[in-house]
Amino acid sequence: MFLAVVGICLLANAASFFALSSGYGVLKVNDGIIRVGFPFLMFEEGGFAYRCNFYWKAAAGNLSVALLLGALVSTMWHFMRQGEDGEGQ
Repeated sequence: MFLAVVGICLLANAASFFALSSGYGVLKVNDGIIRVGFPFLMFEEGGFAYRCNFYWKAAAGNLSVALLLGALVSTMWHFMRQGEDGEGQ
């Protein structure tokens, strides 16, 4: 369950390329900006005044959010299964 949640977070980061980039990451846009990162923007490239930035703190924040969500969901899933089996009583 933990790996599934972390995988979903990775997919959300990959999908942010299409959702946040100019031209939805598919079309070539003059002076467009490519952006990646969810919930924190961790990579940005392009624009009228060209820039290429990778934000380490945002990448660490995205990783920590994924790990915390994975731990939370795995813990909840464990206790819910424990209640179904009657072991907790």
